[in-house]
Amino acid sequence: MNTITAEQIKEAINAFLTAQYHKKSEKEQKQLAKAEQENDPIAIAEAREALRPIQEKYQADHWFQAAEKMAGQLNFGTHTSKGIHSDAKGDNIIFSGSSVHSYIGTHSIDSTQLDASGNAAALPLAAFFEQPVSGSYLMRDVILAQLPALHGCFGTDAEHSKHYQQVFYRCLTAQPDTPSTHERNKQILWAIHPDENEYCTLVPLHPSKLTHEVYLNINHRRYSDEQKTARENRYKHPDKPQAPYQELQNLAATQLGGTKPQNISLLNSRQGGRQYLLPSIPPIFQKRAFGTVQLTKHDSSLFKSRAYRHKMRYKIKRLAEIIKDRRNNVSLREQRDDLLAEILMETFAIAAAIQQQPAGWSEDSKLNFEQSLWLDPNNPDEDHQQDREEEDWQNVVATQFADWLQSSLKEIFEKDGQIQSSDFGTPEYLYWKTAIEDAIKASQRLGEGVFQ
Repeated sequence: MNTITAEQIKEAINAFLTAQYHKKSEKEQKQLAKAEQENDPIAIAEAREALRPIQEKYQADHWFQAAEKMAGQLNFGTHTSKGIHSDAKGDNIIFSGSSVHSYIGTHSIDSTQLDASGNAAALPLAAFFEQPVSGSYLMRDVILAQLPALHGCFGTDAEHSKHYQQVFYRCLTAQPDTPSTHERNKQILWAIHPDENEYCTLVPLHPSKLTHEVYLNINHRRYSDEQKTARENRYKHPDKPQAPYQELQNLAATQLGGTKPQNISLLNSRQGGRQYLLPSIPPIFQKRAFGTVQLTKHDSSLFKSRAYRHKMRYKIKRLAEIIKDRRNNVSLREQRDDLLAEILMETFAIAAAIQQQPAGWSEDSKLNFEQSLWLDPNNPDEDHQQDREEEDWQNVVATQFADWLQSSLKEIFEKDGQIQSSDFGTPEYLYWKTAIEDAIKASQRLGEGVFQ
C-alpha cells in the first residue's frame, strides 16, 4: 500500500465524483441530448442551466465541504444497533480485536469493511470510502493507513484537505467513550455473583460485517457463474463435462427494514434487507449405500429421472464400450456381466433408500403405477396395498428397466455412428430383462425386502 501515489488517489476521487455527477444528472443530460438533437437553442440553454448546480455540487471543494457534514450524520461500525431494532438509537461499535478460540466471528474476516447507519442522504460518503484506489485497496484503506500521499488530495486548499482527512479518519475509527444503548435494544443480565445480586448487563448488537460476509458467501455458492453452469449442465446438458455444485438445504431468510432496508444500514440495503439463517438443529445422518437419488414430484419413473441417469452415466458408457468390442471371448463377457451386476446392485440400493421415505410419499408425485407400488411399499392406502399383493408390478418394473437400458445404449451407439442401433436389438433387450428378473428373484430369496 505504501507505493500508492497522490496521483492515484486523485484519479480515484475524480472517478468517484464523475460517476456521482452522471448518476445524479441523468435526467438533465437526457433533456440536453434531446434538445441538441432537435437543435432547440432555448431548450439547450435551459438544460445546461439545470446541469450547472449539479456540476458545482460535484466539484471537489464543494463536495468535500458537504462530505464533512455527512461525516457527522453517519455512524460507522462492525456491529450496529439498528440491526436489532429499526427504531433503536444506540451506538454502533467497531470491533477490531482478535480471539484465541477457533469459532467463526467478526475477527475471522480479513477486511476493513464497515457498516454505516444514520441519515440515508449521507450514504454517498460511505460509497466514497469504498472507491477503489489501487488494486484491492479502497479509499477507506488509504485513509485508515494515513498515507503521506493523501496530503493535498481532498480539494485545492492544503489546509482544508488536511482537515477533511482528519474528519474522515475519525469517522472511520471513532469509538464512543461511553457507549450508549437504547430502550429498543435487547439486554441480557449475565450473572457474576447472583448471591450478592451482582450482574453484568450485555447488550448484543447486530454483527453486520459478519452477516454481510455470510450473505456474499452463500450467494456465491448459489448464484455464481460456475455454480449455475455446473447445475445447468447437470440437468440440461448431460453430454458436457460435469462438475460438482453445492446445494444449501433448509436455508431461511429474514427481512430487516421491510421495504426500506436503507433505513437500517448501508450493508443491509445492499442485501435488500435479506439476512440468511442457517439451520441450527442437529444434523440427521442417514446411511447411504451408494448415494441416494432424489426423485422430484414430476418424475414418472426412477429410470427416466435425471438424478438416476446422471448417477448411472459412466457405467452405461463403460457398458457400451464393452459391447462395441466385437470380439467374442470369455473376458469381455465377464466384464459385461460384472458391470451389469453393478448397475443392478446400485439400482436396488437406490430403490431401498427411496423406500425409506415417509409412507405415502408417492401420493404427491407423478410416479407411474407400478413404480409407486415398488418404491412406496408402506403406503397406508388399502387399495395401494391390495394392488401390491395382486398386481405383477415386479415384471413391469423389470420391463421398464430393460427399456431404459436398451434406449440408453442405443442413444450412445447412434451418436458414435460406428455401430448401427438397428444392429442392437431383441437378443440384447431380452438379456437385460432376464438379468434384472434373475436379480429380483435372488433378492426375494435372500429376503432383502426391496422387491418384497
